[in-house]
Formats: sequence, C-alpha cells, structure tokens
Amino acid sequence: MIGLQLFAILILDPTDYPSSTAYIWVVRILSVGFFGALVGALVGLYFDIIYVAESSEWTPSMWYSLMFFAPGIGVIIGLHYLSKRSRYVGLF
Repeated sequence: MIGLQLFAILILDPTDYPSSTAYIWVVRILSVGFFGALVGALVGLYFDIIYVAESSEWTPSMWYSLMFFAPGIGVIIGLHYLSKRSRYVGLF
C-alpha cells in the first residue's frame, strides 16, 4: 500500500494542475484513500483471523499483516496465508 501511494504521488505532475493548491489536495485525497484502504484491510484480516481460529484448529497470527507492509514479499505472505486458510476452512 505504501508503495502504491508513493507511486501515485510520483506520477502526478504538478504542472498538470492549475495551481499548487489543487495538486496538494489531490495528493491528500489519494493519501487518505490509501490509508483508509490499509486500515480496512487490517481490520478485515483481524476479523478473518478470529473466524479461522474459531472454526478450525489453526490459529493464524497477526504476523500475516506484514503482507500489507512488505512490498515484494507481501505477495508471498498473502499467498501462504490463503493457501493455509483454504486447507482449514476454505477460501469463502
């Protein structure tokens, strides 16, 4: 998520906007949107971990939340979580 936010800010060209204030507001809106998505993903993962722990014998740890903060290895962590989750309770 942080990588996406930085990418979005880098591709925005300040000269495309009529004023620097408009550019700043676009960057702020994108930042709040990415931060909100990150918080939503963490809350969703938390409740999913509770669901998996209650309905199976596997208790995942919150270390899986690193998938949202580690740009390269996050995909591997996420796939590992989904594969273990599908073995114990299914994907849906």
